[in-house]
Amino acid sequence: MKQILLVLMGFVVFIVSPAYAEAPEYFEKMNQFARLTEHQITSFESYVQEAQKISPEVRGQLSHSLKLQQKALWGEVDRLKDLYEKSFVSKTATKEDRKALVYHESNLSIAIHRQLVLLHDFLSEVSPKNAEQKLLSLMRKMDAISLDLQSGKSISVPPGMGLNQVFQSGQKVASSVCKLLVGFCTRKSLSGLMDSLDEGNFIRSKQYELVGVEEMKKSFRPNEKSVFILIGNHDQPLMDIALARKVSLALGSDHHVTMTRKSVYPIPPPVTAGDVVFVVDNDPKSNPVQESLDILSKNILEKSHNRVSLAVYPEGMLPYTGGQMPMTVKEGAFVIARKMAHQLSQQGVSVYLVRMKTNIIEHLTSADATPARVMMESIERVPETAIDRSRPDEWIERNRLQAENSFNSHRGKTQIDIFNLDKVPYSKIPLSIEIRACSKVFVL
Repeated sequence: MKQILLVLMGFVVFIVSPAYAEAPEYFEKMNQFARLTEHQITSFESYVQEAQKISPEVRGQLSHSLKLQQKALWGEVDRLKDLYEKSFVSKTATKEDRKALVYHESNLSIAIHRQLVLLHDFLSEVSPKNAEQKLLSLMRKMDAISLDLQSGKSISVPPGMGLNQVFQSGQKVASSVCKLLVGFCTRKSLSGLMDSLDEGNFIRSKQYELVGVEEMKKSFRPNEKSVFILIGNHDQPLMDIALARKVSLALGSDHHVTMTRKSVYPIPPPVTAGDVVFVVDNDPKSNPVQESLDILSKNILEKSHNRVSLAVYPEGMLPYTGGQMPMTVKEGAFVIARKMAHQLSQQGVSVYLVRMKTNIIEHLTSADATPARVMMESIERVPETAIDRSRPDEWIERNRLQAENSFNSHRGKTQIDIFNLDKVPYSKIPLSIEIRACSKVFVL
């Protein structure tokens, strides 16, 4: 019944808002994500009921706990869909609504990842002798996450979770950690830090395919001064930044700039090299859009550079691999591109929007050996006209939606396999599994 109501609600939104006709796979992907996660939870319940000796009282507590998890999950999904509709469909979102969208998106992603890992850990430790004790401990932890999710409280990130995200695939971890620590302590620039890393250490196959760079280079006019804004999906934190720099240099950039959150670095790289623009949370003085414009303008106009680049990940956060939920694409990168094009139009400098996409989630979690790929998807010259904030900007919204649908096309179809205790070879994360395979109840 719940799913039928959600479909009807989505149909009503479609009827009342013509803008929805151009938009989102986002609504259905959120439904798909929630159904997939709920299926994992109910499969876990079936496993416990059939495979473990627990008392009727504990069985009742388990059912109550699972209902709480499902209620919290669907409630947060509905809240996100409402915020998305206001932000990108009806265009009625306030500044607070937009902030709330980013906050709740992050909160749900972290919550689901934490719950799946808890379920996975339970299955790896449980035995007939300790089943009730382990299950009661698990339910307390799961219920705490569900209650925080329902009340809108920030879901805490356990120590080491970020480190596991950084080194998901575990190739030469010690070497990579040492290089990072040395780079942080010696205050190495961001570009220097990224150049010291081997992207192959972050993937299963130790190497990746770079597809479409030579074809895309042909889109730039010979000898023209140009700026390009490079966007991509954000699935593997450090590797994404290193790859963007490598791709930008391959496309002919003489100076590359990265936009990133300052809070993700234990010791943030210095800004003196002009290769980084920091987004500083809750700082009214932080203006990353204007800083990006200033750095790019200076490098293209005052220095002997013919081509400069800026990498932005417009999803604005790190989607945790275990969750694989659909992420919204924010407008910032596209606003920068438009403002840059307008600002440099009188100096004869062209601005391009370049979109790339990696398949790192699929590569890291697939049971089959899937080659790692970095694909150049599109390049478009940015219009030079000023943005009219009194009405929706067709160019920004079109490119935002195209990027969002492209980046989310590989998410929401698989989930951590909480029953299969094997991990992907050369990886720190469990295998993913298709939803249709979850109907089987595995017995230890």
